[in-house]
Amino acid sequence: MITYIRDRHTFALKHHAAALAYDMTIQSIYDEVSDFKIKGEESAARAGDFFFADGFFGIIKEVDKDRETLDITCNDINTLFSRDIPDSPGTVSGSIEGYIKTQIDKYYVNQSDAVYATPYLTVIAATSTAGSALPSVEDGVWNIKSYLSKVRRLYNIHTSYSVVGGKLVMRIFRRDRRTHKIFLDLSDFEVLEESFAHDAIGKITTIAEDTGARKDWYLLKDGTITNTYTDENRVDGTWEVLSVSEAADAAQEVKNKFAENSDSHLIEFACGKDYAFYDDLTIRTKEGRVLNSYISAIRKSSERTKTVYKSGELRIMLDEKINRMLGGR
Repeated sequence: MITYIRDRHTFALKHHAAALAYDMTIQSIYDEVSDFKIKGEESAARAGDFFFADGFFGIIKEVDKDRETLDITCNDINTLFSRDIPDSPGTVSGSIEGYIKTQIDKYYVNQSDAVYATPYLTVIAATSTAGSALPSVEDGVWNIKSYLSKVRRLYNIHTSYSVVGGKLVMRIFRRDRRTHKIFLDLSDFEVLEESFAHDAIGKITTIAEDTGARKDWYLLKDGTITNTYTDENRVDGTWEVLSVSEAADAAQEVKNKFAENSDSHLIEFACGKDYAFYDDLTIRTKEGRVLNSYISAIRKSSERTKTVYKSGELRIMLDEKINRMLGGR
């Protein structure tokens, strides 16, 4: 596998070399790092440079020199957009994808401070999805990286990257998730980790950043949600406070939060099949338990011929009605 390093400021190619060893996260909902060992001089890479490999797009976090090799640790490429922005995020006029493109063009591509500008970046809004959710503002600042995670969760909007003609091209698009059946008792799958935990939320108080409005939401045993605290069928659980960008988004955000209830699980497995990030899964464990999940991380390593997948935020399929009422995950 050939790796490429491009300069953070000019995007010029600085170095390319074969990977001697690697453990890389292709995509993940978690802030996971990727590690590479390549041949090269110390001047060939520095923190902040872009690092590309087979299906991997990242930003160098650390570089360690060891004789004639470099040990490189990378963050996901979306950390490029983790810089705090002190301005108001405004409103979404048009599509979510168009809104993201406008913000990146303003604060990155056409940034007046040349040290932080990315004129080599071309942003393409490949689809058009209606929506009103805004970035979450905390202490007067927000960032695009967190917003990308938010719209992926709420609208299934994803990003992809490519290098074309010496330029970095970013596509923003909505993708329908496919559903796969995973039978962990079959020889095709190697189970690496299984974790199970129980955590239930019974009440959520939302605080809307646009209006300041507060509202209480209660989960009932049949999976429905009510604003009436006197209902006898309330679920017994913790009380959490949830900040939402707009009051109009509160109901959807509450559904997403309650959807994390019930038994939660984390299963990591390796297989030779190709699944896409965020694809839905129906998993049957070796013990015969059936679970609802999705692909939450994809990893590849020089130590394994199979791809490693992580599935998280699983919920036992006890009642399809509850799952449907809560909007899936």
